[in-house]
Amino acid sequence: MEFVPPPDEIEQGLAELETHLRDELAACAHIERSSLSDGRISMVSITPKNPSALGVSWMEMHHEIILMAGHEGGRWELGRSQRDVDFVQDVVWSVVAGRAREVFAPKRSHVQITLASGKVVGETGRDGCLTMVAPIPGWRRFGRKVQYSRYQ
Repeated sequence: MEFVPPPDEIEQGLAELETHLRDELAACAHIERSSLSDGRISMVSITPKNPSALGVSWMEMHHEIILMAGHEGGRWELGRSQRDVDFVQDVVWSVVAGRAREVFAPKRSHVQITLASGKVVGETGRDGCLTMVAPIPGWRRFGRKVQYSRYQ
């Protein structure tokens, strides 16, 4: 029989978040848990029923948490501390509340999330290596802007 270590406080914090989300969002979102790499990576995906709301997900690994909310942008690579779990919670609940927006340009996007505290966090992502060397000056000004809706 293989020894399975007890969950650490980070796993417990993320599991509590998932449970709370399942309770609160049962009528307005689909929440799915999956495992990768023989269970060494767990992923939670939240897909809102409202098509104008933004989905959000996180992957939990032994040494990091990756949070995703957006299309090309909106990917945060975090450590495994209580502060990181708090950040995941803040971002997830802010997305659920509709405090997320995204600017799109070819092969890139920038996501901004306004946290409950009023602090704005953002992240830019690009698709493909050519976008790293092919600048598009001012793309955040002229790109297509989307303000996402709340889940309920």
